[in-house]
Amino acid sequence: MLDAGLRVLARHGYDGLAMRGVARELGASLATVQRHFATKDELWRGCVDQFLDGIDEDQLWSSGDPLQTGIELLLGRSAAHPGLVVAILCDQSPGHLERFDHITHRLAELHRTSSALMADLRASGAIAAVDTNALLLLMRFGIGAIASAPSVTKHIYGFDLEMASERQRLASALADIVRNGLAAR
Repeated sequence: MLDAGLRVLARHGYDGLAMRGVARELGASLATVQRHFATKDELWRGCVDQFLDGIDEDQLWSSGDPLQTGIELLLGRSAAHPGLVVAILCDQSPGHLERFDHITHRLAELHRTSSALMADLRASGAIAAVDTNALLLLMRFGIGAIASAPSVTKHIYGFDLEMASERQRLASALADIVRNGLAAR
């Protein structure tokens, strides 16, 4: 149900997020959606929480390159719901400040976890000591914005984010840029 809500939210923003639309997306009745979510705002919070839930750290650490794997996972999550990051962050509908408070609270929770993960990545030698806030901003929103524009990403830059191999190729390139910077070698 939340995945259907995420698709509707990504396509239509908060204004277009309607329980009836989610029911239609699911092929279910309106009553089914209303049994789980009493209000549109509850549905919105559930969708945002579903999208923001953390990345599986075991998957990161079991890979050969946790930085690239993290970027791949973020690209995959965002590519599954193109436009969602922009829809959430650019919401100006009535009540947007209360919704922004919810996002801020959730992101602060994720920031603490992500900061600890960045410290582990530094300790393992996967990344150098960098401004953690800048890196996390790039990872969470920069990658989300890239994946929010799939047709531009595909037609202009040549990365088809619907394909796992292309997300992996882009993640590898972005990880190299993060790891090595742009300085001439």
